Amino acid sequence: MNLPKPQFTARLNAQFGIFRKIVLLSILLTVLPLMVIGFYTFQTVNLARNEISSQATVALNRKTIDALEMQAFHIASAVRTFLEQVENDLLLLRDIPATSGQYAAFAHHKRAEVWGNYAEAHRQELPLYKELSFVDAAGNERVKVRDGQALPEEQLRNVRAPENTTYRVETYFERTRTLPPGGIYAARLTGFYISKPEHLQGYANPEDASRHTGIYYDGVIRFATPVYRNGSFQGIVTLGLDQRHLMSFTQHVLPLSKEEVSFPVYNSGNYAFMFDDEGWIITHPKLWDIRGVDARGRWVTAYSEHTPPERVQAGFIPFNLDSSAFIHENYPIVSREVRSKRGGTVTTKNVGGITKIMSYAPIEYDRGEYARHGIFGGITVGAEIVGFHSPARFVENQIDATLTSYRSRLWWILLVAILVSTLTSTMLSHGFAKPIIRITRGANEIAMGSLDKRIDIQREDEIGTLADSFNHMADQ
Repeated sequence: MNLPKPQFTARLNAQFGIFRKIVLLSILLTVLPLMVIGFYTFQTVNLARNEISSQATVALNRKTIDALEMQAFHIASAVRTFLEQVENDLLLLRDIPATSGQYAAFAHHKRAEVWGNYAEAHRQELPLYKELSFVDAAGNERVKVRDGQALPEEQLRNVRAPENTTYRVETYFERTRTLPPGGIYAARLTGFYISKPEHLQGYANPEDASRHTGIYYDGVIRFATPVYRNGSFQGIVTLGLDQRHLMSFTQHVLPLSKEEVSFPVYNSGNYAFMFDDEGWIITHPKLWDIRGVDARGRWVTAYSEHTPPERVQAGFIPFNLDSSAFIHENYPIVSREVRSKRGGTVTTKNVGGITKIMSYAPIEYDRGEYARHGIFGGITVGAEIVGFHSPARFVENQIDATLTSYRSRLWWILLVAILVSTLTSTMLSHGFAKPIIRITRGANEIAMGSLDKRIDIQREDEIGTLADSFNHMADQ
């Protein structure tokens, strides 16, 4: 009555027998740790990628900022040296005879290269000084050279009255006549304002207008020194530095590069400009950003949130950093920092809406109008935000590509390891479980009454001993 039970038990064991158990256990003991190690490795790689990318981005952005700041610093230093050279020229002019011939020869000799019409293939030398003059003690112009040509006597004026000066607002005579021998007066940029329509002349952008029309800002930085003979005041000598030579310091700058450009692309955000100690822009790709007077000699007021819409529409919008917080809050900060003789870097947005990184540096100079803060102004070098981050993004992409390749190889290694482990576990399990199954079947047959059944297993281990024991029991 109990004989079928062993058969049923044997059948149950066959459904989920020792072989399957050993195989499953072997796989769990080998494959599961591999999967855990693989998962941990992937997580570690991802964390390392994020950490490396973050550190590389910070380091490269810092390097990029340092490069921008160094570029601004070098330009500011070059401008300062240039201003000192102008002072030397002024003192040299003071000591030569005040005649039209001498002054015209001096103007012809003092020249520097500019890019004509901002075309790379057309560079030319222009006189450094748009105007040279000797003014007597009463304020009367005795000698005056303009654009390299001596003016006839009937065109000479008494410049004691500002309205008689070239730009109708200049007070350089009164500011210079009280200086001691060797004293130097330096004025701020004075020139005729160029509105947006006057600059563009129908072109879509500043670079096209400047290349094709040849328009330029008509203005000077006026330098003057008193002339004394035997302790008696004789008059003053003046040099009017052509603004175009200041423009050359910023107009051809390509941020983060040693290369030069004929004219920057304003909408790229990659350009430099110069501003004075009061925050007024004095060099810029957009000529309508530069301070100036109108045809009647009145200063055009700075662009601000209070500028009437009709003035904005007409393009009378010179730019002053101190009144430009409505465009971006960092512009006044840059102006204040430069007045404190500090350089740095900020994020800004230009009038065209381009977000950019802008580094700045002060131009230290303390003559005349610039004595209050001890600076001539500041230099800014700006890089559009996408271009600014491009070195960091390049490195980040390289890191991603390397780690992606590493992860791909790791996946294949893990897959091969799992397959090898599964195959090895199956083979080992088969070698271990097969004799046990044979013993189980033989013992079951002996238990069913087949006493002549023998279990044929030739092994020198516990399994072989167990088989011999069953055979011995059958013999008994």
